[in-house]
Amino acid sequence: MDMEEYEALKKRVAVARATAWRISNLDRAKATAKAYYLANRDALREKAIAHRIANREAYRTRDSKTQKAWREKYPWYSNWQSARSRCVRPKDVSYRFYGAKGVKFLLSKADMAFMWARDKATSQVQPSLDRIDSAGNYELSNCRFIPKQYNCARAPFEKKATMRRAFNLAFKLHLQPPKNKAEAEKMIMLHTKGVRVCVV
Repeated sequence: MDMEEYEALKKRVAVARATAWRISNLDRAKATAKAYYLANRDALREKAIAHRIANREAYRTRDSKTQKAWREKYPWYSNWQSARSRCVRPKDVSYRFYGAKGVKFLLSKADMAFMWARDKATSQVQPSLDRIDSAGNYELSNCRFIPKQYNCARAPFEKKATMRRAFNLAFKLHLQPPKNKAEAEKMIMLHTKGVRVCVV
């Protein structure tokens, strides 16, 4: 064995020793970490759960504050989003009654803000977006905000002119909406004579 072979062998031995030392240290570190985890498993688990709960509460508080501020700034946004979805998104549950029948959504966010202020929707109980002519599109000239009670009640009688007139009259005069055609005719007759009546 000459000098060059000896030096090469010496290097290989040094590398092998260093590798073995690193492997043994790594195994020792793994064993130590595993032993520490097993010894403190319950405490570590409780700490992780507490940390997750604290983070969740912080996010929830922050999100609720953000959402409240958003709702106060744009109270009409949910109505705008729902009406737009009914007309534009084929996957919406109500699309077949609106978008599929050719009803178009032509309202901008500025239009919604204007109608909200014009119809004094803040003072209404559950304000909902209503189309004056149910065959028309969602546009500024055909839409208004009315209480949900009136909007739901007038839907089955929308095609009947007498009921439609009575519901519009009840909304303008802040009266109870009529339940049938007889009450509607009575309300219209008394109003034309200059008498206001509350139909119960």
